[in-house]
Amino acid sequence: MEPQQAVHDAAPLMKEAEEQFYGSLESGMTQRLSRGHGGLLEETPTEGYCLVFEAVRDKYYIDLTGGKLAIRRNQDYSEAEWNENRWDDKVKEMTEDCADDLLKHFKTANIKYKILRSRDPMQKYVYVVITTDRHLAEDWADKHNIDIPIEPAEAVSIGRNFEDFYLAQRTILNDSEEKTEKAKDGQDLDRIPLDDWNYIHIAFEQTINEKVYKHDRAHPDTVVTHRMYLRILYEMLTDDLPLGGANFIVEKFLLDSSHPLVAFFALHQTRDNRPAVVTEKLFKCRTPQQNLDFCDHIRDYFGENIGFYFHFLVHYTKWLYPMALLGTVWFVVQLSVEDKYGIATPGSSIIVFIFIMWSTLMIENWYRREWKLRFKWGMMRYKQTEVPRPAFSGRMVISKENGEIIETYQSWFAYVCKITFSMSTMVLCIAIVMAVVAALFILRGEQNDEYLSIGVGMLNSIQIFIMNKIYTWLAYRLNEWEGHRLQQDYYNNLVVKRIIFIVFNSFYSLFYIAFFDDTYTGNDRARLAAIRTQLLTLFIMALVLQNSMELLFPWLASKIKKMCMAREEEEWQENTSSNRPSYQTDALLSDEDDANRAQVQQNIVGGGDDNIDLKIVGQHSINNDKSVQAHHTIRIDNLVMEDIEEQVDLGPSPDVLDNTAEIVILQGYIMLFVIIFPLMPALAAINNYFELRIDFYNLLNSRRPVPGSAAGLGVWKSVLSSFNIIAVFSNLAIITFRTDLIKSLFSDEVGVEGSERNLWIFYFSVVLALLFIIFVIRVAVEDVPTTVSEAISRQEACERHLLMAPVKAAASKAIASARKQKKLSIDNGAHQAANQDEDEQKHEL
Repeated sequence: MEPQQAVHDAAPLMKEAEEQFYGSLESGMTQRLSRGHGGLLEETPTEGYCLVFEAVRDKYYIDLTGGKLAIRRNQDYSEAEWNENRWDDKVKEMTEDCADDLLKHFKTANIKYKILRSRDPMQKYVYVVITTDRHLAEDWADKHNIDIPIEPAEAVSIGRNFEDFYLAQRTILNDSEEKTEKAKDGQDLDRIPLDDWNYIHIAFEQTINEKVYKHDRAHPDTVVTHRMYLRILYEMLTDDLPLGGANFIVEKFLLDSSHPLVAFFALHQTRDNRPAVVTEKLFKCRTPQQNLDFCDHIRDYFGENIGFYFHFLVHYTKWLYPMALLGTVWFVVQLSVEDKYGIATPGSSIIVFIFIMWSTLMIENWYRREWKLRFKWGMMRYKQTEVPRPAFSGRMVISKENGEIIETYQSWFAYVCKITFSMSTMVLCIAIVMAVVAALFILRGEQNDEYLSIGVGMLNSIQIFIMNKIYTWLAYRLNEWEGHRLQQDYYNNLVVKRIIFIVFNSFYSLFYIAFFDDTYTGNDRARLAAIRTQLLTLFIMALVLQNSMELLFPWLASKIKKMCMAREEEEWQENTSSNRPSYQTDALLSDEDDANRAQVQQNIVGGGDDNIDLKIVGQHSINNDKSVQAHHTIRIDNLVMEDIEEQVDLGPSPDVLDNTAEIVILQGYIMLFVIIFPLMPALAAINNYFELRIDFYNLLNSRRPVPGSAAGLGVWKSVLSSFNIIAVFSNLAIITFRTDLIKSLFSDEVGVEGSERNLWIFYFSVVLALLFIIFVIRVAVEDVPTTVSEAISRQEACERHLLMAPVKAAASKAIASARKQKKLSIDNGAHQAANQDEDEQKHEL
């Protein structure tokens, strides 16, 4: 039988086998995503996202006629100026050719939406609340092979239908089953506990019985959790049109000051359904396990990228405690003998060695914890399933790996050239920092005055803060311009740009004092004291400035914003009372004629109303001076509206990259000059205690972000490891060349002259020895724990059997049928040949 014919004949049998195990197949694995199930809603969604548009700008306003969001020329802006400045082209480019309806592609992308006016007197904003059906989210998860956690008991039960799925066959499903199994030699073997199936994730396939997957507690009829639902909805909103999305590029529009979109955030769950972590007390005392659970809950509500940051902060703080104790004791010892030895107390070399080993083990332990979290959170295939960034603009190609249509770079050479230019810009900024720091020390002169040093340190701290903010703004713009395809590439490149600059900006003055400042030539005690003063000044000033930015500035900005809004409303009311055209009739509705301008769509709520079961009539004007003709009832959930209004008044969510940078720089302050100020770990531990609570407070008191995915800290791990290597060079250089410890060791203990040549030999010998020890530790300590490796193997076994076993069973059945048919055909052929021979013999007779 031909292979094509065998496959054709096997198809019905394969379907029959799949139906036997998993139920009827509504869609095959190659089914295209259904389209066109979006559109206007009558009721306000209680979960999803809110897009906030500013209703009126200087040049244009948003027209809501027909339930669309169209951009129209403002009446105060003349048509001649509009045409002369080519605003039609600008608006077309700004809105991606959707000026007539900003929500043009939402219906096609299966996004449902509700349009609301803000309830302030001016009706300044238009809110668009978007959502999608859960079954459409499941279709998206199926199409993009999103990993879903399995229900262990159900997975084992179904897995036992396959004889060669030994993992399911030898798992203890309930207490009534045997705990051991007899081997061939009679030995009792422990069977696999059901708990070992926890946190296993497999790709979602609608062809599989949904009982295999863990269902959402709030929505038992679906496998899509609230966090995953928000992530899928965001992909549906921002993905390209050919890939099933609405091509509404939120990130791009928010960066464009001329675009009416001014805010975008995820709705909070209703107050009755919100998790306990949202109402957690800031200064609640927790055990180490409770801290880990707390971080898991943050991940469940805000996403993996934020969850990994909080887990690292908790991990890092826990590891700081022993070093805080050791460093405090050693700092007391330093102070007690400082008059005799200065900062270079005998035994400092041992402290440096202990700190370097501690840092190495801390980082390696984080690698292991990160792998555990990656498996637990279902991020093992994050890189394989990551979709292109919404703001990425490339060309469509057919993937040579899986045959799917994907978006890739327009030109790889141009992409590399852009990155090279950005790095050159970073080098230029570093040169500017070096020049500014040099100017500060020239300003200080050669005076060795402690108060003057503190003043220069404070100026340096302010310069560090300002330059970091300026370069952060520049780095974001350069990163957007480079056009990275994947979010992880975008994030890693941004981290590399920022951390290299931040390291130079934060630590250059310390290295300058330690190794290049001629003011302290021949006076190493004064040099080390100056480094300690500078280090402590930079650290304290950094805490003051950062906490001011995180707490004081947002509070002030909120107060100023409310004052400006109140003043703006007063001016508007004065203008309205003086018979000027009202905001609503001029801005929110069509300006063709009075009848159209007074029309209120059923899905639109008039500003200033109670928004609860509001009765609205067809030619009912906003000013309530028109007759009533047609009645419509609008049911609005007031809690949703309150949530929107609360979040609009808040600022954007804190940048995880900024928070991580703060902690990483703190580690740099500890490690690079540990011999100078061993009290730093204690100060860092205290800082981290408050940092955890401040960051969580800021997270709760800002707009809820998109729950982003992540596979870990990314390139930050390499930054921490690099600090460890640099710390070996910097601390040993200070001990060797800026103290008399090694010279005394040579002359008193070894009997060798402490010449510069011998000092360099000692320096490089010890550096190489420490680097070798660090290398051995990194090789000896496996990044992936044995338990995680075993769990990954179990997950792969589940994928092989739960996803592929039905196909294999059907294929085996089809092959057996084909062989049977072939044998029957051969037998029939032989029988026919025998009959033909018999007929020929009879004919001859």
